[in-house]
Amino acid sequence: MLSMAGKNIFGTLLPCSIILTFVLPVLEESPLLQLREKKTFNHLATKSPYTRRPISQFIDLKLWTASTVPNTYVPFHIDALYRHGTRFPSKSKLQAWWSTLTKLRSFDRKHKLKKSFMLWKRHFPHHRNYTLHKTGWNELTAHAEKVFKIAPKALCDVMNWKGSLLVMTSPKLRVLASANAFITKLQCLLEVCQRNTITNKACGKYKKRKILKDANNDRNGTVYYGKIPVSINAQLLRTFDNCSKYSNAVENNKTADFEHKKFLNSQVFQRTIAAVSYYFEKPITAPDVISLYQLCTFESALFEQYNICDLFTIESLQVMEYAADLKHYYKTGYGYDINFQLSCRLLQDIILRLDIALRKSETERNSSVVLRFGHAETLIPLLCFLNFYKDGIPLTADSFQLHRHMRLFRTGTFSPFAGSVMFLLYHSISEAHLPVKLAVISNDHLIKMPIANNCYFCDYNIVREYLYSLLAKFNCKQICHI
Repeated sequence: MLSMAGKNIFGTLLPCSIILTFVLPVLEESPLLQLREKKTFNHLATKSPYTRRPISQFIDLKLWTASTVPNTYVPFHIDALYRHGTRFPSKSKLQAWWSTLTKLRSFDRKHKLKKSFMLWKRHFPHHRNYTLHKTGWNELTAHAEKVFKIAPKALCDVMNWKGSLLVMTSPKLRVLASANAFITKLQCLLEVCQRNTITNKACGKYKKRKILKDANNDRNGTVYYGKIPVSINAQLLRTFDNCSKYSNAVENNKTADFEHKKFLNSQVFQRTIAAVSYYFEKPITAPDVISLYQLCTFESALFEQYNICDLFTIESLQVMEYAADLKHYYKTGYGYDINFQLSCRLLQDIILRLDIALRKSETERNSSVVLRFGHAETLIPLLCFLNFYKDGIPLTADSFQLHRHMRLFRTGTFSPFAGSVMFLLYHSISEAHLPVKLAVISNDHLIKMPIANNCYFCDYNIVREYLYSLLAKFNCKQICHI
């Protein structure tokens, strides 16, 4: 029997008086930023492009920059998990959308669907099925540049082979391409290490590739990007594909998404169907509305086109976003314990490498870096295992009004395209007696650990006890056994 997740132990919600200001765009507002863009990008859930993702106002976050790190703190170990960047949809998904567009085409009074037909014919030959988009490539190169800017010594050490670098990835080609983008940028920045000067040389540009398959056939092999070996590790980074218990309990269980299905039949969702139907002057179905919303998410993320999105009011987009979040809540999040227990072995590996780095730091000052590249289904369970973005009241089909403006589990804020979580160990260069500190970075923001003193830079020994207390509840080796 599936067990429901427990009580919230993290996060304090803001007063109701500021509920209506629950999201800030990542980019500074510009007079050129149109209302339709702001309306759309705030509600794309896991299909949010990284630079346009919403940011939660309900968690005490601090932007991670050189100025927000104490002057005497120097990172000597980095362990980062990145979701793949913005990608093209699957061929099968597009075929389903095509069917919906064809069905509704004769009722398209303002020719919004016609523009969508033209857009996908022009930009989506079938060989781009599930592949990384140029936007996704740029998201990962920007991540590499950001980390290099804030922690240059650690990156220079490992890129010059003075420290240790480990890179691992899911076998899916969009994830391999994301790893390639990040590493290619790092290798370009190596010139900064060697010459102590910033280079303006363009390097590692995105290239369109004809790819006729979705994954590398070798699920546990090694590929090379330049001189950097990249380990393919499906067991750690695509665990949901390798867990019979999860497959039986959630993935292939038709009752596991009961709350999501119930919401699709709710009065709230029926009003959204009616609102979209008004444009076509004929009743349409829930699957039609879902297809149109999915088209909206990809067209805005990939092409910054909003014709389909214009079919939805802000209220309708909030409903569609909640439906998407509700699906993830019960498929990858807090809805069932098995969802986040999938991250048990991944968290074990992260802690193991933190401990090794700490022991080595006592005798040497070389840095170590671990880069992991996976999926939303890798990132969300790990964040949930750590009790981040957890609401006191679980999300359900009936709690939309409660959670509409004010919820922590909002996937666009913590698992957009190219979303990430990083674990950094810092030591003080001027006060060696101080304990080593751990900082957790969620999408370029320092996030407070849910321990006694709710700190941004926490004594690693205290955090370590907390992390081991989480792991002690489970036998990681037995989680996937039926």
